[in-house]
Amino acid sequence: MNWYHREFRESRSSELEKLNNRPMQGLGEYRNELFAEIDKTALKALPADRFQLREWKKAKVNIDYHITVRRPLCPDRQRGGGAPDHLHC
Repeated sequence: MNWYHREFRESRSSELEKLNNRPMQGLGEYRNELFAEIDKTALKALPADRFQLREWKKAKVNIDYHITVRRPLCPDRQRGGGAPDHLHC
């Protein structure tokens, strides 16, 4: 991490701390207190596995053993072709 990134993170952290430790306009309550009362109790642990965004598409293998998902064509080396298949890319 570069020195300017470190400096920015430190200054942002101190400013955020100031913001969270002063009363909110209109409510008169502190952000940290509201978080502890409302949000913190509802938090759950993160899942063990990371989320992986995938795009699914039902496709049919062409006569030349290729599947059109996005251009270019993806070869289907495991099967002879013709049968429907579910893909993720």
